[in-house]
Amino acid sequence: RLAEEQGPMGVNTRQLFPTAFPRDFSLITSLRLAPNTSSVTLLALYSDTGTEQLVFSVGDNVTLYYQDSDDDQDSLNSFNVTFNVNINDNTWHRLGLSVKGDSATLLVDCELTFSQPLPRNPSGTINIDGVLFYGQQILDETYYQGDVELLMIGPVPDSAYTLCDREARDCDDADFDDSDNTDD
Repeated sequence: RLAEEQGPMGVNTRQLFPTAFPRDFSLITSLRLAPNTSSVTLLALYSDTGTEQLVFSVGDNVTLYYQDSDDDQDSLNSFNVTFNVNINDNTWHRLGLSVKGDSATLLVDCELTFSQPLPRNPSGTINIDGVLFYGQQILDETYYQGDVELLMIGPVPDSAYTLCDREARDCDDADFDDSDNTDD
């Protein structure tokens, strides 16, 4: 459970992505927001100069902010994609975001919700010499409050589509084996 008292948690981006941030990727999570959370940042990735490059926010809407730069690092391309889906209902949700080519697709609770255009520059890159914050943006005083069971970013955009079959299956799934968790 994340709470304001914990403060921001960050990690050097290069530790997570030693050679490059994947051009196409998936972001998957299983979470429950604290009651009355209208919008809060789940994760934010910054360049070495403190420029926001990737911000994933949840609440009354699910929002992806994406900014990459050309090889010369002088030309920035930024996009804000909003998915009109409210997950601010104090229940658990499984979200899968697939970023592939020039689109971003969101799956909510195992259902395809929306695909939105994300007209990225084919040669654009994300700077990995910065930091990834979990639960807050650098200058924002608002911290993520709620529960997070799973949060993954990976180089396979199709992982968003298999979230409910692999990483966050239903506990009452007939194939789910919880024999290690019995109290007998």
